[in-house]
Amino acid sequence: MGAAVSFLNLGTYRKLSSHVPLQRPSTRLCGYGNSKIEIVGTLQMPVRYGTRYLPSFTFHVAQRGASLLGLDLFIGLGFSMRDNSGAAILHVSPTVRHEWPALFDGLGCLTTFTHRPLVNPAVAPVIQPLRHLPLSCRDGVAAELTSLLEKGIIEPINAAPWISNLVVAKKKTGGLRICVELRQVNKAVIPDKYPLPTAEELTTVFHGSTVFSKLDLPQGYLQVPLHPASRDLTAFVTHAGVFRYTRMPFGLSSAPSCFQKVMSTILAGVPGVAMYLDDIVVHGPDRPTHDALSTVDFIGFRLSAEGITPLSSNVEAIQRIPELTSASQVASFLGMTAYYLRFLPHYSQTTAPLCQLLRKEEPWDWSPACAEAFCTLKAQLTSPPVLAHFNLSGPTLLTCDASAAAIGAVLSQVQDGTERPTAFASRALTPTEQRYSVGECEALACVWAC
Repeated sequence: MGAAVSFLNLGTYRKLSSHVPLQRPSTRLCGYGNSKIEIVGTLQMPVRYGTRYLPSFTFHVAQRGASLLGLDLFIGLGFSMRDNSGAAILHVSPTVRHEWPALFDGLGCLTTFTHRPLVNPAVAPVIQPLRHLPLSCRDGVAAELTSLLEKGIIEPINAAPWISNLVVAKKKTGGLRICVELRQVNKAVIPDKYPLPTAEELTTVFHGSTVFSKLDLPQGYLQVPLHPASRDLTAFVTHAGVFRYTRMPFGLSSAPSCFQKVMSTILAGVPGVAMYLDDIVVHGPDRPTHDALSTVDFIGFRLSAEGITPLSSNVEAIQRIPELTSASQVASFLGMTAYYLRFLPHYSQTTAPLCQLLRKEEPWDWSPACAEAFCTLKAQLTSPPVLAHFNLSGPTLLTCDASAAAIGAVLSQVQDGTERPTAFASRALTPTEQRYSVGECEALACVWAC
């Protein structure tokens, strides 16, 4: 069940049960992504289904949205789900939530880490003038600011050497998301140099795992305290006054490396764990080792016991791109497809006509060769190979190839008696390299691939 409790929307309540007075809600309820659910009250009613009778059951009456059968009523009426063999699927009691309830209440805050970014003193502070918000969103922004104040994420101030503006975006749930435009501040911030792992480094640890789960830290950056000496960097002006962050905000250029270092330090030495910023994947070779999911989406890929494939939603987004009409669109398209380079054999050779359009002084000419390259890339991503998880101790093969315009390679391994690809790679030849002999090109492919 998706909902823990049962809901009636206000319209349904007025239609069926308006004669029963509502009681004051005693619990704050949140939806997916910690979005607030506007509850106008609770309703005690008897419920009957078949021979099952509940003399008193609590419904939460919401301002809007659909009426929902929650897990409380689902279990109360004696319902159960069964798998394809007919066995009952039992509800798993959230023992972890009961054992450490404080970890699931509100927004966490680290106690042994504080972020204090380095600042280049040669860069002069910038005070931006107030960017006036449309009247239609002022109430929503004020409500969000109040929420951040109550959670201790921001604090009011009178003045600061740095003043930035808000950026307001609409959430999928209908509410407003506010963040601070820190582009001027980032010119003075010296980013942390702690490295972020690459996709290849992350996905090579999954060999032998057959079950996966993903943990997501809600508003992960905001769980890291910001040093008091650095808080003025995050000051921003609104129609309701001037505020600054007490936690590490999104948009600060030093935040990603800082957060990766924090997570790597906390989870150092824990087996079966891979993390990228606030996404954590726990994996194991069998269910006793890790009783979880058989597939999981992680940093743009789908991981399973069989191997790695591109995330279907990303592939669908690429499939929806219409025919390109400018060099900037070509660059964007190549950037999106290059993320899945490891799945695309002969990528550089395929994209050569498109890369030609990016050269300076090159006139725009969407030729049949360009159209064919565009369609070929889309087709290859529609049914990409399932790449095997790389095994650090497995027998590994490197196969190289060269053409008149590009060189390429396939990294593969023998797993369970079958040779399976783990990655494809390619690059275009330079004008000088294109004049090499066939033997020289083959040799170049071998040296480059190694």
